Amino acid sequence: MARPDRRPSEMMLNYQYAKNSPVREVDKPYFQYQYSEVTELLKQKIMNFIMLNSKLRENISSRHRFIEVTPQAVIFNLIEFSTVYRKRFIDDDFENYCEMFIELIKPVMISFLKEVQFYGFGFHYHFRLPGKSFDKIKTEMIGHTEG
Repeated sequence: MARPDRRPSEMMLNYQYAKNSPVREVDKPYFQYQYSEVTELLKQKIMNFIMLNSKLRENISSRHRFIEVTPQAVIFNLIEFSTVYRKRFIDDDFENYCEMFIELIKPVMISFLKEVQFYGFGFHYHFRLPGKSFDKIKTEMIGHTEG
């Protein structure tokens, strides 16, 4: 039986499209993914944020080496910043810079959680610089934050 909201010519076009289109399996919705399956998406979102932020973009030599996202941690290799940037912002107060950077990317993390339909997640942040490292686990939640 034909649907009353479609004309016969429209039904024929839909039939021809369906007949000629290859059958594809539908990806499962994001809410069925595990975090380990969407780490590449998070990495892309952070790299895009860096690309759009002129101060970061101009002072990071390689975005690909700057950020690593694994199922265990989000790792930032601060050695990728220019020497001038590191001396000016990072070297004097390394831990404070790391805390501020976490706050800077918070909107990216919230956007990621919304996109993958997670209500919240405890991210393990790890910052590396030769001779120094900083770790923090911070729970980001849609709507509010716990630290």
